Amino acid sequence: MIELSSDNTELVGIDGIGKKVAESLESFFSKEHNIKMLNDLTACLQILPVSSNSSDSVLNNKIIVFTGKLLAMSRGEAKVRAKTLGAKVSSHLSAKTDYLIAGEKPGSKYKKAVELGVEILDEDQWHKVISLGVFK
Repeated sequence: MIELSSDNTELVGIDGIGKKVAESLESFFSKEHNIKMLNDLTACLQILPVSSNSSDSVLNNKIIVFTGKLLAMSRGEAKVRAKTLGAKVSSHLSAKTDYLIAGEKPGSKYKKAVELGVEILDEDQWHKVISLGVFK
């Protein structure tokens, strides 16, 4: 059974969903025939859990910090992806940090990473790591 909250604040909080899209979704889900169709569809589906062997990942047990604006995905999406691959995401940079992922206009963390000798990956390198599992 599909259930909706009474307001669209949660939807607007999702990256890429603004007020208009949230209102459109709210309108779609307010129609009984749409709910019935989706319930019929979900009854036919078998949703399998995502299994990932993060222990084989190049990011397994690596400490990652993000700085700057990522263009291809939101910071939240990048953090979820990193965690899925076994990384530990931190908001604080230290000598124990394995990788700093630097987006557009990185902040003071970039300078600190250089000083500490932390490996810095730009967004293109980050995407290569998460899609192919390789560095550089």
